[in-house]
Amino acid sequence: MAQRLDDLIRQGIRHIATFVPWQAVESDITHTLPRFLQAVSERKLTVSLILTPELGIHYPYSGLPKDIFSTPENAAAHEGGGPIPVLQPPNSFALPSLTAPEVVKRYHNFLSRMDSLLAELGKNQPGLLEGVTAVLGGGFWKYYRDPARLGRRALSGLAGDFSVGSQLAFRQRLDQTFASREFQDPSPAAAQRWKSRSLENVNRRWFAQQNEEVFRNRSSQFLRKKAFGLQVRQFEIYTPEADPSFLYSRLLESACSGRPDFRRLTDLVKEASKRASFAGGVATAPYIHWTKLGSFRSLGDAEKQFLIFQSLLVCGAQGGGVLLDEAEWFALSPAFRARAEALSRQIGQGNFRLRTDAYFLTPHLWSGPGEIWEEISLKAGPHARISASIERIAADASAKLVLVDPSFVLTRDVIQRLLALARGGKIVALPRSPLYTDAARRELGDALGSDQSIEVQMGVACRCEPLGRGQWVLYDVPEPESNGEFPASALKALVAGLMNLAQLRPVANVSDDRLRVIPLDKKKGG
Repeated sequence: MAQRLDDLIRQGIRHIATFVPWQAVESDITHTLPRFLQAVSERKLTVSLILTPELGIHYPYSGLPKDIFSTPENAAAHEGGGPIPVLQPPNSFALPSLTAPEVVKRYHNFLSRMDSLLAELGKNQPGLLEGVTAVLGGGFWKYYRDPARLGRRALSGLAGDFSVGSQLAFRQRLDQTFASREFQDPSPAAAQRWKSRSLENVNRRWFAQQNEEVFRNRSSQFLRKKAFGLQVRQFEIYTPEADPSFLYSRLLESACSGRPDFRRLTDLVKEASKRASFAGGVATAPYIHWTKLGSFRSLGDAEKQFLIFQSLLVCGAQGGGVLLDEAEWFALSPAFRARAEALSRQIGQGNFRLRTDAYFLTPHLWSGPGEIWEEISLKAGPHARISASIERIAADASAKLVLVDPSFVLTRDVIQRLLALARGGKIVALPRSPLYTDAARRELGDALGSDQSIEVQMGVACRCEPLGRGQWVLYDVPEPESNGEFPASALKALVAGLMNLAQLRPVANVSDDRLRVIPLDKKKGG
């Protein structure tokens, strides 16, 4: 271990990010981890310990305890009811459910053990934890999708755990949520419409988002109970090679000794970088993880370099970056590494950033958001983000436009926070949909209704009204066509009209879809 660390230092490495396999913590980590942290501290290196279960870890079953898979009740299920396979070497396996009682109990025990271990190290060796950061990610939620229903669109389909235990929890959560006064207004019978079958997918997305937020919040609670001086950061870690939409490409690659689907990987990076999450009271840092055991290793050097640069630009310029195995990194040419390191330093010093112009507010971050998002993503390019968190949007001063998904449930609290965004200077566009509670409609009625409102056509009928330093827009949801999708012409006109209202213009237009243009803002302008 010591010699390997010395080799890394000689090659210019000063910070190490490493996954802590859950499986290892339940065996010999009390010996291995302290020795590693001691060696790192002696060499004045800093280290990030990624504690949440993530895919692509170079460990059997991505670091998960093997016996977790022996209980059928622990398995997650996609919307079609089947298991969710992972073909990440060195093992293929099906994802466990992060809501299964046994899995949750074991995971929390793992975090408690890590907290106790780090607290003891900090007590016995003061200063040892100064260069250590515990990292919490989003876990497996983004991969809970049906491979057979994803088609060619990156990060599409309904995401969520449909296992028997999760289904039961979903029904219980519905009863608890819709028993509140707001959903029983004006009478208890009003709650029944929110439980109707027509709103099943709406409620599923809402439930899936709540599950992920509970997972993140409880993970944070189990750290720093004893290790008071420990730094904790929230990451959003995504491994494109493990995405369910890449499954069949991976099967063909393995069966036919073919090459990886490079285009699919670039699309996955592009879409994942546009997901903006929020946890622990802060915006999470987006990271793309490339493994040395998956499809990435089979790519040519030029393709690897493209993916690394793309990941660095779209994630690093948002405060995140790239997680890459050191063997893959040092296998690349010295000239490329020098260019990537120089760019990383510039980004790390804040000289370049990727701003956000427009947000699409969705009920669930990892479910396919539909055609309206696709249109705004196309028009705003890398400057568009999708988020399920109003707090994340409120914390971003650069965004000028907020477009709300027609499937978003609008409560009184949501309306109040969106009104605050508009008064603060943003253009906020809401659908005229049936998904308003009565309290939300009253709140909206009290806030609007000035004689300055106007009705305009932007592909669909819209009502625009100035509000504080911003604008409030209510838009009609287009009628779906026979294929279930909204008419493209109406969506194009709606998004173009809203972007004009927000005075947003694309920095560059590209006619060749093989190109990725990522405009960054310079620190001193331009």
